[in-house]
Amino acid sequence: MKRILFVKDDDKITRLIRSLIENQMHIKGSELDLIRIPSGEEAIRLLEMQLDDRVDGLMVDRYNPNDDGLQIIQMYHTRYPDAEIALYTEEGNKDYHNNAVVCGASTLIQKPVSFHGLKPFFLKVLRKKATGKPSIIPLTV
Repeated sequence: MKRILFVKDDDKITRLIRSLIENQMHIKGSELDLIRIPSGEEAIRLLEMQLDDRVDGLMVDRYNPNDDGLQIIQMYHTRYPDAEIALYTEEGNKDYHNNAVVCGASTLIQKPVSFHGLKPFFLKVLRKKATGKPSIIPLTV
């Protein structure tokens, strides 16, 4: 099973994405686990606690209150270099998007959420070969 973490303060969007995954992409919950993390602070705490868990993908909403999406992207990319990372955003701020790529994002998902916007990211995650062991690099603080 592939695991994708979604840093998003709104559970409605997470439910909508799950529905699109299951109904339009025909991907079952046994193949892909989409886990909502309500804040960047919680995402960082999870990162620091789960030293041996596999993360295959990360989606970060640019507009979570009080969060620095770039910091979250960079920390997860450093820790899980093989994970696919997407920035979920509604605007075309090229400087911010370029910074997200520099920090480790490989995909930009435009709001509003749509099947066509999500499909490439989820397919990348699903098609990536399992390495047997998690690709984990210890955190240095």
